[in-house]
Amino acid sequence: MKCVKCDNEIPTVKFCPACGANQEETIFLTPETNNSKQEKNNNKKNNLMFYIIVSIIGIVAIGIFTYIILQYLNPTISVKGMKKEYTYSEIITKKFKAEGNLFINETNTDWSINGYKFDKGKSTENIPVIIGQNTLIVTNNGASNTYYFNVTNDTNILGEGNFIIATDYLDFDQDGINNGLENEFGTSSYSNDSDGDGLYDNVEIIMLLDPIRHNTYEEPREYKVIQDNDKSSKNYVLVKAKGNVANTYLDKVDLNIGFSSSFIQSDPVKISTTNPETPESMIIYFSKEKNWNANDYSIYTFDEETGSLKELKTKVNGNYFVTTITEFDKIYFIGKKANVPKKYLNQIIILIDNSGSMFAKEYVTNNKKASDSSYYHDVEFKRLSLMTSLVDKLGTENYEYSVYAFTANYCDVIKYSKDSLAIKKGINSLKTDCQKFNGTDMSGSIKKFANTFKDDVYGAKYMIVLTDGVDTGNNEFNLSEYYLNNYRKQGIHIITLGLSSDVNSNYLMDIAYLTKGKYLFASDANMLDTLSEIIESSINRNNATIKIDDKDYTLVADSGFQVERDSFSFKNFISEDSPYSNSYGFSYLAKQIYLNKIFNEDGKSDIVKNKLTDINKDRLIKGNVYNIELSDTYANEIYKNNTPINLTDKNNQDDDYQLLQIINQAFKVQSKKFITKINDFVLKHFQGQFYDYDTDLNKLIDELQSGSPAMLTLSSSAGSHSVLATKIYKAVDTDEYVIAVYDSNIPGREGKIYLKRTTAYYEYANSSYYSVNYNEYDIEFTNMLYLGQY
Repeated sequence: MKCVKCDNEIPTVKFCPACGANQEETIFLTPETNNSKQEKNNNKKNNLMFYIIVSIIGIVAIGIFTYIILQYLNPTISVKGMKKEYTYSEIITKKFKAEGNLFINETNTDWSINGYKFDKGKSTENIPVIIGQNTLIVTNNGASNTYYFNVTNDTNILGEGNFIIATDYLDFDQDGINNGLENEFGTSSYSNDSDGDGLYDNVEIIMLLDPIRHNTYEEPREYKVIQDNDKSSKNYVLVKAKGNVANTYLDKVDLNIGFSSSFIQSDPVKISTTNPETPESMIIYFSKEKNWNANDYSIYTFDEETGSLKELKTKVNGNYFVTTITEFDKIYFIGKKANVPKKYLNQIIILIDNSGSMFAKEYVTNNKKASDSSYYHDVEFKRLSLMTSLVDKLGTENYEYSVYAFTANYCDVIKYSKDSLAIKKGINSLKTDCQKFNGTDMSGSIKKFANTFKDDVYGAKYMIVLTDGVDTGNNEFNLSEYYLNNYRKQGIHIITLGLSSDVNSNYLMDIAYLTKGKYLFASDANMLDTLSEIIESSINRNNATIKIDDKDYTLVADSGFQVERDSFSFKNFISEDSPYSNSYGFSYLAKQIYLNKIFNEDGKSDIVKNKLTDINKDRLIKGNVYNIELSDTYANEIYKNNTPINLTDKNNQDDDYQLLQIINQAFKVQSKKFITKINDFVLKHFQGQFYDYDTDLNKLIDELQSGSPAMLTLSSSAGSHSVLATKIYKAVDTDEYVIAVYDSNIPGREGKIYLKRTTAYYEYANSSYYSVNYNEYDIEFTNMLYLGQY
């Protein structure tokens, strides 16, 4: 028989001896077919595909690994969408984004422009470019990329060329350390706290700490604050506090209150701070004379808000009077105990010009040849109505009044009265009395009656002087700067009111400025009605707060200039000889009109080259300026076409054309002054004097308070722009200010400059530093120059 399995011949047995198969089981064997061969082939292919896939995966893995290694060893950073050419308007609104490779965290990207770091993060915008060629560098974790691009000026906001401040002198992070010095110190130019410890870079430098090494914010430190930050000053305060204790200031101040010079024996000073931490202690040191003792002299504090005068517990420490103080923003000084004023009393002297030019010429003279323009200035006695209205506003509870009048002679109307009816009756008596028409001796009158203020009391001392003509007295002899400075020291403030274009505005302005008073101009008697509120606020100095950006501020100084009344209602323009801006011209001309100073006392002008047209004679007057509407011809060029206006045609006497010429000429006059100022700024940097932007802040305040809006130049890395400061506010409890401005690029709307005080980065700097921020239309101005008085 055959084996059921191997088919060998076997004997009849149960198991095959050859293969061992059980002969009792049935085994089916199928002969090999084409399908089975195909299956074998498929198996071979599958095995091959497997090996191919495995190989590919291995190659990819090796590639990925190699890529990762290369990414790690060669990090890269780039900026998406960079171009070779931008307009200024385009680039300041463009957002740039950093893109890095695998091992780059884009949020750590450092951005530098023209050699200075200005930002950190994944993206940036409002890059502080310059007009012309720029170099942008992005760096991150060892990776770096550089881009070169050109920026063209397409705006009528910025000036350029000589108007650009070098980037070295700019301060991107506004911490009082300019960009050039940030590089020297190794500090960041885009952060005022490079090491992130809460202590500002400038504070750490002045306190001899390391600004790039973490220091303890909570550690109390003692700092010596010298008066006016001047190392030659002997008066100082020792302050102990945690935080930015060096941001504390001891400033000499001019008192608005009149104290006898026999009482005050030292500079009045005020201590303030921007450090939010409560001090542990404050001790003030006043230098004393050798023969002074605590029995005869003491340190006093005066509260301007309440008018209270308080003697402090005073000790002698060597050559100093010493006392512990607890309050900021109070005034401190040494006083002689024997001469303490008896009581608090506010005094007002009203001094009125009653000369012939106020009346109709027929009333004054039979001279029929007299010019009508020299008379009729106030035939309705608006000057008297103004003064009686002022008495009603101020009241007699807190003020005592004296009233005088002058021509070439002097008239005593009423003295030292708190009787409202008697005061107003005396004022109105000038309708018939004191009418000796023989001249206008204003200077002699001021000198004579300034001596009538009571000296044995303390309180406000104001003299209000109204005149409509040129002083016929010998003002250089009678009222020299010497006298005016003495009046200021005695706390006497003179408010001068100029009525009609005949007044000597420069002289009235000087009187007001030097005595910390105010000058107000009225082109005609009807405008006098608008002045009582301004005078009342200047005298009353109420400390009511207003909200600006949800923070409480009080008004420090107000020129009286109103943007919606005294500025131009049309926008800044470009011309062929000033192709970028005429902002200097708008600011300067608006100021001169407001002060009645387009022409000097000789009828000459540095900005009016041709005789004014009749229309411009009427509209270039205070009160009429904002109502000027340009014809469609010029309005279209300014607002729609934005094309340079040709102002070279000397013979064209079109009203609007002449006005634009005058604005352009004012631009030329002021740009020269700015170049002089900026050259002085750069020179002081080169000489190591470290000119600070806040040097003239007090002068700016004085000019505004005197009734004159002030010329300011704002600068960015790309150029400069002019605005006219109109008023200034101070934040409650901190040295932060807001300056309200007229900006010709936003007609009819007030702009706001923000100032924040901080300590200068070097010991005994001539002044502290105020960071500047002005951003009304996507351009961030961070520097400000005050162009000077008037």
